[in-house]
Amino acid sequence: MLDCCCCYDYACYQMDKPYNIAIDCLDKHALSLENKNTTALTIAKASAKGVSFQDFTFSTLARMSNRMAHGLQSLKLPPRSRVVLRLPNSVEFPLAFIGAMKAGLIPIPSSPLLTGSELEFILRDSQAAVLVTTAELLPELNVSTQHIIIVGAGCPR
Repeated sequence: MLDCCCCYDYACYQMDKPYNIAIDCLDKHALSLENKNTTALTIAKASAKGVSFQDFTFSTLARMSNRMAHGLQSLKLPPRSRVVLRLPNSVEFPLAFIGAMKAGLIPIPSSPLLTGSELEFILRDSQAAVLVTTAELLPELNVSTQHIIIVGAGCPR
């Protein structure tokens, strides 16, 4: 016997489009009047002065991840292309992950602690078309991939 049931409102989805979990996890909350200004993510930053916290609402994260998704879509990659993420624990990581999913691509998380040869193996083995990283993590790399996207502070404009 079924004791409980979880019901979702799928009326907002167009059934002729493929399901996208990024929309289900983030955008539907950003569009909700009750949730759009609710804190969805808090990032803690340690410094010599102590720890500071930065809050991000659902609508802010949706807007920022849409920018990443549009940037990835502008590369005209085939659907389900792989995107390797080599990012520190910062807001850029979830934005790149969700942005890749929104763009119909497959995000592959990796550690910033990997050596260049370990990352090269992941890029080659996954047949990744894109590497997303920071300016601080890029100089130590000697990798070849179709596209490299630099995010965060120190990003060349």
